[in-house]
Amino acid sequence: MELPAAIAVLAARNPGRVFCRKQVFRAGYRDTHLTAWLREGLIERLAPGWYRIVDDLVPVLQDAWLAQSYMHGSSGRPRPVISGAAALEGYGVTGIAPRSGRPVLLVQRGDRVRIATDPFHVLHADLTRTERVLHRGLWLAGPARALADLVVEWGDEDVQRLIDAVDATRNHMRLLTVDLMAAWAALPRHPGAALRLELAEAGTFDVDSQGERLALDEVFSRCAHLPDCQVTVLPNIRVDFIYVFAALVIEYYGWVHDGRADTDATRMMALELGNCRTLVMTKSMIHEPIPIAAHIDRVREEREGLVLAGKLRPLTLPPQPPRRVPLRTTIPLG
Repeated sequence: MELPAAIAVLAARNPGRVFCRKQVFRAGYRDTHLTAWLREGLIERLAPGWYRIVDDLVPVLQDAWLAQSYMHGSSGRPRPVISGAAALEGYGVTGIAPRSGRPVLLVQRGDRVRIATDPFHVLHADLTRTERVLHRGLWLAGPARALADLVVEWGDEDVQRLIDAVDATRNHMRLLTVDLMAAWAALPRHPGAALRLELAEAGTFDVDSQGERLALDEVFSRCAHLPDCQVTVLPNIRVDFIYVFAALVIEYYGWVHDGRADTDATRMMALELGNCRTLVMTKSMIHEPIPIAAHIDRVREEREGLVLAGKLRPLTLPPQPPRRVPLRTTIPLG
């Protein structure tokens, strides 16, 4: 059995290459034909009454176009605002697949939306105050809102996936964490935004690599106080972690430091000349977090005492790029 050319034309007319039952009927076919095409594996059902051709070209934004076509065609309501992973795909951020497979749709608060079998996550929002962008005919939620709504799609608080999603979006769109923080703070009582604010407060989004994040989670979480992350100490040197008052720098040496002995030594000497004590942490050291954390606390307390006694010159930082929160370690921590 072959799929009629008329059905291929229906799919080609939609930017998402999807078609609905009503269109099939208008083309002169009936439910018996749909059943036969489904049984033969020629088409697949995406939502109640909506289909796509199997092995046909699948656009990146098919989920978003399906959601818009389903809502606008079935209910007659205005187009919804696409959020979550489908919106991020529209911005070009790939590799963030929704766990549920159901796009998030934002509809105006107060509107009644009737969907027979819940093929989408429908959230009510004040669309007049929701950041959105018209992109290729689709209304997409702003990237910060789309990130927050990923929690709804995934259905749980998978922290590592949230971190990866933030990193991918921030890096691809050249967003600053401070801008994302401001947008999340403007979403009161939103579970996804609240979780991201909590992670940001712990410095999770400030680090540059997975190894640094592991050091933050495994070692520094056992210290008496968290350090500041990614701080410019000298005009041309930004360090991984620092306790500013104690002028104590901790650098994480991952695989990118292989073969960089000369560069790293020059950098460490510049920090020493700038009045900073530098400790180095490697991946293998993270496996023994308790003694490493205790050593960091001990060195920090000793250096704080020297500064307070006037035996060590306080560290003066150059101007810093925008930060989501002020530096936390510019005072003695005890």
